[in-house]
Amino acid sequence: MLSVSDMNPFLPSRARTALLTALLAGATLAVFCRTLTHEFVDWDDPAYVTKNDDVRNGLSPAGVRHAFTDLRTGNWHPLTMLSHMLDVQLFGMKPAGHHLTNVLLHTANTLLLFWLLKRMTGAELPSALVAALFALHPLHVESVAWVSERKDLLSTLFGFLTMLAYLRYVEHRSLGRYLLTLGMFTLGLMSKPMLVTLPFVLLLLDYWPLGRFTAGSVLEPRRVLRATTEKIPFFALAFALSVITFFAQRGAKTVQSLETFPLDIRLANAAVAYVGYLVKMFWPRALAALYPHPGNTLPLWQVIGASLALLAISVTVLGMRRRHPCLLVGWLWYLGTLVPVIGIVQVGPQAMADRYTYVPLVGVFLMLSWGGAAALKKYDWPDKTVTTLCIVTLAALAVCSTRQLRHWRDSIALFRHATEVTSQNVWAHTNLSVALARAGRPYEAVVHARHAVRIEPRSAGLWVNLGGILFQQGRLSDAVAACSHALRLKPDSDDAHANLARALVRQGKLAEAAAHYSAALTIQPDAAVYHNNLGEVLATLGDNQNAGRHFEQALQLQPDYSRARRSLQRLQREGATHKPVAHPEP
Repeated sequence: MLSVSDMNPFLPSRARTALLTALLAGATLAVFCRTLTHEFVDWDDPAYVTKNDDVRNGLSPAGVRHAFTDLRTGNWHPLTMLSHMLDVQLFGMKPAGHHLTNVLLHTANTLLLFWLLKRMTGAELPSALVAALFALHPLHVESVAWVSERKDLLSTLFGFLTMLAYLRYVEHRSLGRYLLTLGMFTLGLMSKPMLVTLPFVLLLLDYWPLGRFTAGSVLEPRRVLRATTEKIPFFALAFALSVITFFAQRGAKTVQSLETFPLDIRLANAAVAYVGYLVKMFWPRALAALYPHPGNTLPLWQVIGASLALLAISVTVLGMRRRHPCLLVGWLWYLGTLVPVIGIVQVGPQAMADRYTYVPLVGVFLMLSWGGAAALKKYDWPDKTVTTLCIVTLAALAVCSTRQLRHWRDSIALFRHATEVTSQNVWAHTNLSVALARAGRPYEAVVHARHAVRIEPRSAGLWVNLGGILFQQGRLSDAVAACSHALRLKPDSDDAHANLARALVRQGKLAEAAAHYSAALTIQPDAAVYHNNLGEVLATLGDNQNAGRHFEQALQLQPDYSRARRSLQRLQREGATHKPVAHPEP
């Protein structure tokens, strides 16, 4: 097998390791530090950071309690939330500091992966190549450039630390080292639940390169049983977190029902997604923040072709397991670590996501690096040719990642790119319309809002969004028509009632507006803004007693609601001479 010593026998081992470490860190920082000029994006960043009051207050006792008890994001990942709070404590709400943390975590993960593989295998060059592919591949841009994907970086950090601790335990088994390994795994699970597959990865490492399943070249069931038994506490922890995550995601209403996505559709998409990730790994083009789920529109030939490809690769690596166990381990690593997010349990509207490849592609990189080293040794390729090929490949990946990073600079760039490289992407068009409207560009926004409605005309939420943007344009009649249509599609939509009421207020139809605000409160009684807006409309109509009651209710629900407090004080001061409302708060 090729190693750095084969290429340069005059460089001391420690110096080679230090040089490779410096090159990996330098390349990673050079590519990803451009994110320091990026903004937060309007995709989960508000829920995790910019509009999360517990996070915005930095580290505090209340924030810590929130991190360990809140499930509104659909996951239980207290360490991730604490890391966001720490960022606010250190950098405030300046996005550069939050992006810097992501870049440093990705760099640390790259170096940990290199040191882990080098220590397990003793092969520096293949280990460095895997780490470089991991660091620079454009499929990993999403995990680094998106502040909300901190959970990916943090869980991987603890995942690699778990593997390093496990390696020390294998070298010298002791209770302390075992508990350290279990502790690191626990911290990883507290960062992102996708790490539930790590016990399976540890078993793969037992097979290769640690060789714990065999005596000489003979597989011993007793050794397999002992190694598997060691993992029981790990699997128990993984199962417990899987249950917590399922109920958290169901509570956040992100788990799709079998009526929406039947099992046969999920399995078909899973097969296509497995192959799709491999295709994008070798040819990383048209990368998007979200790839719409095809539902039942996948061509049969595509499903059959993907299934046969997966079967062929599986049979091939299984047949080569004795000569090249790295291929079987790498392939099972890829297949296994993608299981939680491959869509059998469908969470969200996506068919696949770039961020899901952050850990799984390490398995394929192992196959390419160690399998490639064996092939090159067999065919005796010149060292200069191998070196040139590796440098050109890594440089090309760095360029692709640099180009992909540009699309993450702000919300408009991110969502616009998604509309350009995918088709029928309702999510992208809707989010782009919202971002453009917030940027004061409603005429552009309405184009994308209408495009989303054309794709899914039966979605009440899309009609509400269109109505809100038409309202911003001042097209009140069109806004009323859009929100009224949304109510016909979904009569219990509080957003539709509230947006319709806003437009009616602007048209001077206050009695109708009050009726729709009341309907919105019937559906969502804890919405402080609805209470405030209804109070303002009632005050304008002269119903001061009920207006004051709604202002007080808004303040009970949200004590720091300054607008409701001012409205109540003005009502108490001016009484019947209360001034008419210009327009309600959105």
